[in-house]
Amino acid sequence: MKAFIDKNDIYVYEAWKYALTPLDVDICSEKPKALDSKNNFDLWYEDYDSYDFDNREKLARYVYSYVYRKAITRKNYLDSTIKQYRVKRPDSILHTSWPEGYFLELDYAEFLDDSLDECWDLKQELIDNENGTKLFIIKPALGDRAHGIHIFRTQNELQTILDKQEQETDDDCQMREYLVQEYIADPQLFKGHKFHLRVYVVAIGKLKVYLNKKALMLCSGSKYDPDNHFDLKSHLTNTCYQGEEAIVREFDLENGLVDCDSDFKVPLNVDRIYNQIKSTISDLFEAAIGQPMGFQPLPNAFEFYGLDFLVTSSNDVKLLEVNAYPDFKQTGPLKHVVYQMFADTARILLGNGELQVLECVLDS
Repeated sequence: MKAFIDKNDIYVYEAWKYALTPLDVDICSEKPKALDSKNNFDLWYEDYDSYDFDNREKLARYVYSYVYRKAITRKNYLDSTIKQYRVKRPDSILHTSWPEGYFLELDYAEFLDDSLDECWDLKQELIDNENGTKLFIIKPALGDRAHGIHIFRTQNELQTILDKQEQETDDDCQMREYLVQEYIADPQLFKGHKFHLRVYVVAIGKLKVYLNKKALMLCSGSKYDPDNHFDLKSHLTNTCYQGEEAIVREFDLENGLVDCDSDFKVPLNVDRIYNQIKSTISDLFEAAIGQPMGFQPLPNAFEFYGLDFLVTSSNDVKLLEVNAYPDFKQTGPLKHVVYQMFADTARILLGNGELQVLECVLDS
């Protein structure tokens, strides 16, 4: 067997090397100059922007990444995908595991009033919240690495955020699309810090979805302060935002935090958290299948996703976002969390043997 693995991301290359070597797969890192069905590659991995999508059928038996998946990876589309799914499924866990969201679109910050007229539900929420009892979070629809995320209470605070953001942007005009959600103000805490769980899944073909039972716990840079929503270090848990101060721990979805089971605000109900995560992932990808213009699983494709979950003080989970091409390097010294997932994925696609960390949560 033979695989092409792009060396653009050396961390991912080494993970594939770890996974494929035991299966006697020859790894090629130099892209063939001509692509045809005689290449006989069994697996093909490279950056999404580098693919020759017109000829992907000639690349290999299994090619990394689906062509269309914005129905779950773009925040405002994700919100729409989930809302449409929930309409006819009153019992879906997505009613509780996905926070209510509002799509806000504007050209310039000065047109916020006009944009809110088009998003009446959000406008009414802000009118009702003039006393500032609720917190809201605004996320750019296409943002990543915590860029553009802010927390606010009132329309005036939102206006200030957008004005400042516009001043820091060089573009004369750009369409801005945002997802606004009510901020989850009752997070579970670890040593006083807010955290979220980074959960990895792999989607294969049309469609099976496997959950990696080894997850990461990513903590905020400073202790959680619900009364100071301007201190984003207290509220945001993205490793890229925390920089070198980022705290990353291994979290076993079946057993809880590795090497530590105390220091939480309230005792963890690991079974409850695990079951809710599995149900949320299953319903999420079912919802995505129902959006063929935004998510098209292909029989010879597969893809890893990084899903972020917040855990509340009631041991309920809230889905925050879905990331394609997740930054695996954030595992740091916990690289076995990723490496074992790659190994199981290779076993599913090219070999056989008992899976070590992956569990099938959807088989459509």
